[in-house]
Amino acid sequence: MQKVDLAYKAVKEDIHRAEDGRLIARGQEGEQNLKEYLTRFVSENPELLPARNIGGSGATGNQRTSTFTSNFDIEKIRPGMPKEELERARQEIARIALNPNQ
Repeated sequence: MQKVDLAYKAVKEDIHRAEDGRLIARGQEGEQNLKEYLTRFVSENPELLPARNIGGSGATGNQRTSTFTSNFDIEKIRPGMPKEELERARQEIARIALNPNQ
């Protein structure tokens, strides 16, 4: 989770609300959709992704696939959110960053 916190700290200054309330990112390339921004950020900073467990010598076929889905609406992020909701927001941002094509 430390990598996710580091990534959050790296991008939080670029994330803002548009006049219509949508979350947007203001980066070097101007304003863009939050998901597109996070996808680009992760592709440019792969070291912030968790290590992949690809198995090794003698590894068994007991591999789990992640089917985590969230019903958290990232657009509901607001200043002064309760700690539990803020943690859910961080988890959703991490999910988007780790699985940008979903």
